[in-house]
Amino acid sequence: MWLSRRQSIHAITRPIVPPLLAADDPPPPPPPPPPSSSTPAPTPESFSSALSQPDRPWSQASSPFPLPSSAPRILPDQLILYNSPATYPRLTRLSDGSILLSFTRTPSPVRILTVHRSLDNGTTFHPWSVIWHSSNDIGNLFLLEVPVAEPGFSDSASDADADPPPLHTGPRVLAAFRNHDVAKADARRRTFFRITLCESDDGGHTWHFVTQVAEKAAPWGLWEPFLRLGSGAGDRTAPGHVQMTYSRELAAKDQDTILHESLGGGRTWSAGQTVTGGGGAEETMLRDGMTGIAATLDVGTVRAGESMQAKAALVMVFETTRYARTFSLEAVVSYDDGQTWGHRQPVYEPAALPPPGQTLDTAGAGTGSTGKRGNAGAPQIESFAHGGLAVVFMTDEDVPETERRWPFQAAVKTLFGGPLVDGQIQWLENQPPLETCPRQSLWPGIFRRDEYQLLVACEHGERILGRLLEWAPP
Repeated sequence: MWLSRRQSIHAITRPIVPPLLAADDPPPPPPPPPPSSSTPAPTPESFSSALSQPDRPWSQASSPFPLPSSAPRILPDQLILYNSPATYPRLTRLSDGSILLSFTRTPSPVRILTVHRSLDNGTTFHPWSVIWHSSNDIGNLFLLEVPVAEPGFSDSASDADADPPPLHTGPRVLAAFRNHDVAKADARRRTFFRITLCESDDGGHTWHFVTQVAEKAAPWGLWEPFLRLGSGAGDRTAPGHVQMTYSRELAAKDQDTILHESLGGGRTWSAGQTVTGGGGAEETMLRDGMTGIAATLDVGTVRAGESMQAKAALVMVFETTRYARTFSLEAVVSYDDGQTWGHRQPVYEPAALPPPGQTLDTAGAGTGSTGKRGNAGAPQIESFAHGGLAVVFMTDEDVPETERRWPFQAAVKTLFGGPLVDGQIQWLENQPPLETCPRQSLWPGIFRRDEYQLLVACEHGERILGRLLEWAPP
């Protein structure tokens, strides 16, 4: 069922707090043209091209895909992306070359959804806009640029029901976030849940409300929206094919991943469909959540000698509770641009530390040990231009059990792997996750800065901290 913009919002009677605050400073000058290092996601064509160049410094002794022979590494410098209390950083590049950093500022009792902008490829960021502010529970902000509709294209379900098309003075950007009412007597008790969508027609500088993509009354919530552009394949050829995933609670121990699609650049949305959590009894009582999606390749046919053409694929990572109330990481794969998902598989299972006074050997951790397994959660994923993958996540597996207080003692680590082979992610052998941000780091995001560098951003020490990951040919 496709809902028109007016149909999707007419029943909202609860107060919606408008974005009244202005940006911190005047806007900086117009951005430069996009840097030449900005590259699209890996494609089968780029993979085949790499294989046809035998003199390139790729290691292919044990792998059918062209990954660099050098190991991935974390560059030593720490970047301060924002130097005040804030949480849940995410980054996106616009077609004008600028990079937007979104996060939630938390000056009690108000929460402020904030955007800063970089004109130097993510080295420095400056205030740009405020999307929303409220004393309710708002957060999980995620931005995505979408194409501006061509002249004559209607992105509403009905022309008679449509608002006048906006005037675009810059890139069109969508902002999705959680927007929950709380009880006046107890701000920790949420009474109504929403996934709200706003849009900007000037590169993220000013914003207006579009719709509620999902909403429901308490007790069970809606969390962590993630946006991506679809390929427009098949019958989804309209400009601005957008996909949104988010987490929907069904019970205290049961949470699913839900997918909505828009063929109108975010103004109309399909009904939700379950992507993870609906796979029978095995998945019924798992808390799947915190999804991230990246494009890569499946090179199984190349490995088998059947073809030189790899298959385009998407990998979705998420946290889950396969080990009772302890979080671990899993993934699913799509070969049809997110229409269907399968090949559910583990990504990372955190270690179990022994009880005080014992070693892993004497405690037998992992085989009925009395040591409690740590957590690994809040993953995000991004791909390098060569098809390699990086999954960034929080974990308290190195924290003594008596000091654990998930998620607040977690460090951020990064796990590296190659493209898929027959639906399975090929994680690097003998390459444990690299600690990327120290203990007390929260809610990491990851962003491709150029062909061989990814930028990780996380909350740490009342600031937004950035670290660069590099996986380049020697």
